[in-house]
Amino acid sequence: MITPLDRKRLDLLDAGDLRLLVEDQVSESKSIDYKQALPGKSDQERKEFLHDVSSFANASGGYLVYGVVEEGGFAKELCGIMEINPDRELTRLEEMVRGGLRPRIFGLQFRAIPLEEDRWVIIVKIPKSWNPPHQVTFQSDMRFSARGATGKYLMDVDELRSTLEVSDAIGEKARNFRLGRIAKLMAGDSPSKATEGGFLVIHFMPLAAFTGRVNLSFPKINGHWPFDPPPFNGSMGFSQKYCFDGFIFTSGHPDTKHYRLYFRNGAMEYVDFYEKRDDPSDPYRMQLPAAYGENDVRRCLEHALVVAKQLELDMPAFVSLSLLGMKGWAWSAGDRYFSHVVPFDSDPILISEQLVENIDCDIDKVVKALVDPLWHAAGWEESPNFKGGKWSAKL
Repeated sequence: MITPLDRKRLDLLDAGDLRLLVEDQVSESKSIDYKQALPGKSDQERKEFLHDVSSFANASGGYLVYGVVEEGGFAKELCGIMEINPDRELTRLEEMVRGGLRPRIFGLQFRAIPLEEDRWVIIVKIPKSWNPPHQVTFQSDMRFSARGATGKYLMDVDELRSTLEVSDAIGEKARNFRLGRIAKLMAGDSPSKATEGGFLVIHFMPLAAFTGRVNLSFPKINGHWPFDPPPFNGSMGFSQKYCFDGFIFTSGHPDTKHYRLYFRNGAMEYVDFYEKRDDPSDPYRMQLPAAYGENDVRRCLEHALVVAKQLELDMPAFVSLSLLGMKGWAWSAGDRYFSHVVPFDSDPILISEQLVENIDCDIDKVVKALVDPLWHAAGWEESPNFKGGKWSAKL
């Protein structure tokens, strides 16, 4: 059932949306639970809160709504919570979750919504977890909860085993998706018509994409693109169209070399092509300038996160970096080139996936984790283009 809480992003909800819970007589369910007061500081109340959160994460996700009086399971009154510091309470709830559940739940959201007369409704939005099951570890409770239509319950051994199998399968599907796409690119079965060079490929893969529950239609916004257009190298233009896989932007070059492909399941593929220089005697003919490669990775990841927010895709997501057709190429440092480099000795080069926990992640931290293995291959300890954790290369 779609509730007023599902019609907007959590950061856009206001008091009017909350009043609809009462006016529409929205009942508690597998995805929503009303509480009149916030959990207190006693051990029992803390355990209860942790089991509430984990039960949603281990099931289909949902909302804990504090500041609502319920009667017979239906929202009766928007009472709000008085005499609180909302920021302090949100921090307290976050800290309880961080210290009382294992493994960590990615994508939790907390919001305090003001009512009149200095009253507040606190909402905790818990996503369906992609790394379940989550166990309450506070005071060695060590139990697992899930949620049904009538509330939370303790999971039995069979349900735990099934949940673990589903969790492993989602990660495997994401990796198989990446490998399948890499195989197509290497076989020449891709939108790119490029030859005599190598590809830099970024895959952005929300784990929700591999559950069978996401099927994007990419409707146009005011007759325009379905989301903000992506970056391309230089000043080249681009074109866009619907395609079998979903929606694609291609570079303006007559023979498409670069493209950005958005799949209906929410996965994204960013492909840039690096040409060999024309003169076979040119010592820089097969070098990939590191700063330019890092900039490609960074810009594509930034855009993928923007698209994920615009399309309201659930996090977390895997992001990966691959180099194809670059055996013998060198990852060159300096402003553009560096004379002492070690050529790549394999093809393809597949950098391990990095987990992006939320839309507001530290982009530079993720990029550094992706590109450092390339610097290792070139004999460097790490990328020199990050200062104080921030990417600072000059192009």
